[in-house]
Amino acid sequence: ILIAMVGCNSGSSFKRTKSGLMYKIISDKKNPVATKGQILKFDFTQKVRDSLLGSSEENGPVYVPVDSAVAPDYNPNEIFGLLRKGDSAVVIFEADTLRKKQGGLPPFLKAKDKIYLTFRVSDVFANQEEASKDREIAMHSFIKKQEALAENQKKIDIKILGDYLKSKGITAQSAPRGTFVEIINPGTGAACDSGKFVTVKYTGKTL
Repeated sequence: ILIAMVGCNSGSSFKRTKSGLMYKIISDKKNPVATKGQILKFDFTQKVRDSLLGSSEENGPVYVPVDSAVAPDYNPNEIFGLLRKGDSAVVIFEADTLRKKQGGLPPFLKAKDKIYLTFRVSDVFANQEEASKDREIAMHSFIKKQEALAENQKKIDIKILGDYLKSKGITAQSAPRGTFVEIINPGTGAACDSGKFVTVKYTGKTL
């Protein structure tokens, strides 16, 4: 939703930090502004054009300290001291400015690109200790979620591989962790075993 708002209002109602970073804060102002030493917890999405560069969905929530004396270094930390619990924000990095400040751009960025960072402050902690406790709970939940997604993806992958083998008339056996193995020429040497090292000649291909 925030990305859509930015698209419709590009350049309007945005402010700039001392370093020139564009930003917009959406707030109901019900909570107090975070102060130096407090820790912000937020979920984020970062995009350029139609490509997702990163998100808390993939990496978990972010915890960042508030500092009232940050340097104007073209970084989102310039606006952290303006935020409240429940606030949403959009930060726009302009590729031209990044190139001038960093002396170049990564290959995936073009000169006129804009990187959109959107995030929502889900909580504010008084100190690092409180934030660490919450981070531990959040990461445990995140890991469980990723494990469930991985297990579901594994089932999808196994079906794809099974269908592929069947379509090619390949008879393969399944290893304990789900890998399909077709032994074409059984050897007569010593058997491989846990803890031993083997030398292999291989070719890797996609389906």
